[in-house]
Amino acid sequence: MSDGQAQAKRVEKEELKDFVPAKKVTTLSPAERKQRVENLKKAMVLGNSYKSKCTLVIEDAEGLKNVETTIWMANELHIVLKGGIVIPISSIRDVLI
Repeated sequence: MSDGQAQAKRVEKEELKDFVPAKKVTTLSPAERKQRVENLKKAMVLGNSYKSKCTLVIEDAEGLKNVETTIWMANELHIVLKGGIVIPISSIRDVLI
């Protein structure tokens, strides 16, 4: 378990429907960003093909949250969860597949 996951409040995906990103944005190096996007795309394929869930540690205006979900779409800017919930990559702190 990562430090971020241990500190994050466990929430259900539906609680993210009104997601508001944190004001501060963690800047990733180009290599870290590339790895994050690759992990999210891998989680998307696992979710869409095998109905496998991943755990995301995200940061919103309220703080760190931990959610188990499937990723329906992922690109270099954001992900989309079931129900049209959009989360920017800059708000994702960790991806556990």
